[in-house]
Amino acid sequence: MESREFGYVRVSAKDPNGNRQIESMKEIGIGDRDIFIDKQSGKNFDRENYQLMNGMMRKGDTPYIHSLD
Repeated sequence: MESREFGYVRVSAKDPNGNRQIESMKEIGIGDRDIFIDKQSGKNFDRENYQLMNGMMRKGDTPYIHSLD
């Protein structure tokens, strides 16, 4: 099975639409269907789309997270 690359974006008040992060994911070749976005607090990783992405990943897949802040 071929490995996949996933992108994760958390949108905050500083970057309300996440375009900068999304574009950086696309620049490295991650497709729209493999970019997961959450619009909520950065206090922990209890985020719906992060958990969805994490559940879809298999051994050999690569997650890209633009920023952990």
